[in-house]
Amino acid sequence: MQLVLDISDNLRAIASLGYHGAIAIHISDITKFCTSTDNLANNKKHTCLVLGKTLEESGTNRVLNTIGLAIQEAIYQTEGNDELSTKTKARKAAFHDPIESVLFNKAGELMIRDPKLFQYWLSNAVNYGEVKAANMLIEEAILLSKNRHYNPCSIE
Repeated sequence: MQLVLDISDNLRAIASLGYHGAIAIHISDITKFCTSTDNLANNKKHTCLVLGKTLEESGTNRVLNTIGLAIQEAIYQTEGNDELSTKTKARKAAFHDPIESVLFNKAGELMIRDPKLFQYWLSNAVNYGEVKAANMLIEEAILLSKNRHYNPCSIE
């Protein structure tokens, strides 16, 4: 017997996002390892720095990206490298801007009314991660809003 749920794609996606957000990320051992004073004082530092950069650039969600930035910042601080530590802090601040911005909130409101725009954002979030998807959504929403024939409320 096959169970079929008669709900919209948007509701399915929202439920999936909630489920995804509730899944535990088992990365605490890595962060403990990479922020341990003993490990930062020896040759394991380079491995952790590469891991931090990889998480920042390729992590699929903000939590992983932020952990990557925090690992890098911890390493730069133990090295006394104020310049790179400051740059990492700036990247961390800039990293959260698109998702916490007024433009993203407005684009999100538009996305709720336009299923195609929602699918565009969701596909980008899966393929590129939350932050890049937020930037792409903002750009697409601006482009769509410049089209005087665009009416998200009439889209079925």
